[in-house]
Amino acid sequence: MATRPRSLIVAAAALMVGCAPAPAPGDAPDDSAVVVTTAPSDTTFRAHGQEPGWVVAVFGRDSITFVLDYGDLRFTTPAEAPLLEGDTTMWHATQDTLEVDLRAVRTLCTDAMRGDSFPARVSLTVGARTFDGCGRWPTETAP
Repeated sequence: MATRPRSLIVAAAALMVGCAPAPAPGDAPDDSAVVVTTAPSDTTFRAHGQEPGWVVAVFGRDSITFVLDYGDLRFTTPAEAPLLEGDTTMWHATQDTLEVDLRAVRTLCTDAMRGDSFPARVSLTVGARTFDGCGRWPTETAP
């Protein structure tokens, strides 16, 4: 099992909350670090998960940014209007020939690593791979 540098894990955690990370003492700058600096008001939805670490930021109807596999796979796609079905919001995107689906269900979700609560349980499908995690709309507070 590959290990990830501490600075990459710190950077991924900072992306989840919408701020730029400070490097850990003694860490050299790492070009592979996940850094997306956006204010919560810039996004309409943010989601994340672990093992492997991933983060998704939806920017209204403009774009969706995907950072997967601890930052090894990154891409931004145009955002299609989300589909709403009851308590579920779904986004679909295409990156080259790769189909991507993001599904957020309004139900309490607890982050597996930190124990933080989120108002949405999230499923992200990228091609044949599926990732589970938590998410929130920035206009909502934690449950």
